Amino acid sequence: MYDMSASLIFLEPVGYVLVARLLWHDLAHDLLSYWISALFLSWLFGLITNRRFTLCKPEEKAHSQWLSLKYFHASLCSISMTAGSMLVMLTDASTTSILVVCMFLSMASAITSIIYSAVRGVLALYNAMIWLPMSVMLLMRDDEFLMTLGIGCLVCMAAMLLIGQRLNQYLIAGFDSRVAHSQAVQKLATSKSKLEKALIATRGLAFRDELTGLYNRRQLWTRMEQEQARSEAMRHPLCFALMDLDHFKQINDQFGHPAGDVVLKTIAQLALEEFRDRDVVSRYGGEEFAVILPKTSLSEAESSVQRFCKRVAEAHIVLEDSPIQTTISIGVTQYRRGEQIKDTIARADQALYHAKRKGRNQVMSDFDVLNGLTSLDEVTIRLDKD
Repeated sequence: MYDMSASLIFLEPVGYVLVARLLWHDLAHDLLSYWISALFLSWLFGLITNRRFTLCKPEEKAHSQWLSLKYFHASLCSISMTAGSMLVMLTDASTTSILVVCMFLSMASAITSIIYSAVRGVLALYNAMIWLPMSVMLLMRDDEFLMTLGIGCLVCMAAMLLIGQRLNQYLIAGFDSRVAHSQAVQKLATSKSKLEKALIATRGLAFRDELTGLYNRRQLWTRMEQEQARSEAMRHPLCFALMDLDHFKQINDQFGHPAGDVVLKTIAQLALEEFRDRDVVSRYGGEEFAVILPKTSLSEAESSVQRFCKRVAEAHIVLEDSPIQTTISIGVTQYRRGEQIKDTIARADQALYHAKRKGRNQVMSDFDVLNGLTSLDEVTIRLDKD
């Protein structure tokens, strides 16, 4: 509330001028000038303090120096106000002048109840210092009207304190409500972020292989359909390669399945490093991997997978000080316009089968397939036997 009271602060000089005009003919001009000057000085200090408080960072507003400045400003203002009541009461001013000062104090007290409602100590100090001297001096007069006015001043002080306390309660309640709302919003934002991450992770599990992090077989078919449509529309070449680790069962038997998992993850990482960003690398199943090579001719695809075959053979995989050597056989083919995807994959599978038959650790394309294999059914039969 304090840092939003600039408009109220600028109303104070208007009250000073009005009071000076009403008391001008009843009080000594020099004393009245001194009093108004003191009021203006306290107002100027309050204006500067308010401005600095408004511009400071939110986390700095609760600092003890600001609380000290508020107490000092309240004391300065209350002393200036008390000087006015003393000036009127000790110079035997008229009843009209006394009423004017009381009205002025009421206005100042009301404004202060708003400005300092957030700090009950400052509010109590201010009201006590401006009302108690005035009330005591009025109660000590023999005039019944002035005594009644003194009682009214005490009632006004109690009312201002009560109003300030109520405003303080509303302010604290509103602050607590804003804090609770802010915390609730923060919790919702955190929960939303966690849910989004969980959703992304869940979606990733739907098309990623859990062990290697590569695309799974389902996603491979989806991407192959996309690349097929793009190849048909743009008329650019599209190649597909199937890769199978040689003697992988022996690795599992000799070193254990954890070692086999390490080999699979290592091969997956090598594939991601070797192939281009636009190529789609996936785990086809077991120890088999597959690569979609968009915008790539068969000769270019053969060169690419040949480099990968060589890199796998040269890779040194060490598990618990035991070196593991492995190789890979690869079959590659080019998509033929208008054919079904399963036919493309079958030709790559056929080429892979012949790479295995001819000694493993090599690359073969469907054009390298032996003339003795004339049908895909024959390839399937031989693969089952193998």
